[in-house]
Amino acid sequence: MIKSRVCVAFIAAITTMLIVTRPGVAHDPEIRIDNAWVKGMPPSVMNTAAYMDVTNMSERMITIVAAESSVAEHVELHTMETVDGVMRMAQLPSIEINPGETVLFEPGGLHVMLIGLTRELQTDGHVNISLVLANGDRYHTRAIVKHPMDMDADDKGSHKGSHKGSHKGSHKGSH
Repeated sequence: MIKSRVCVAFIAAITTMLIVTRPGVAHDPEIRIDNAWVKGMPPSVMNTAAYMDVTNMSERMITIVAAESSVAEHVELHTMETVDGVMRMAQLPSIEINPGETVLFEPGGLHVMLIGLTRELQTDGHVNISLVLANGDRYHTRAIVKHPMDMDADDKGSHKGSHKGSHKGSHKGSH
């Protein structure tokens, strides 16, 4: 009886230690996500974009390699670029953020593209979005859905391209 109690206590201690030391669970957050929002679209439009401020809280460069959300069939990291005088959207394989820096995902610049919406997004509703780092850690945020008429001038892209950090990609004009 004593042996079984000791065995159970030992297994419980080892299990707790494994859970606590698993990457992405028991360490200080590497990134902070602020001001997350999604552009509300009419029900007939099946794609939209999410925007946010992402700060690298760690002492090393981090790389965002993917984004996820259950409200879309596909979720991609994107940027806007000017090619021959025309603004075009381009998918990015990753976005790097240096220690202590903030990258602004904003209209006219970097954004998370939600492609093939699986449900109608209600103004003032929320969308769960996860950013996936190269090390496999996932950081979750709840983005509010903003109606296009409720967006202020900054939300509509008046501060395009203002970000610190870099994005990597094979498209023309990548940093």
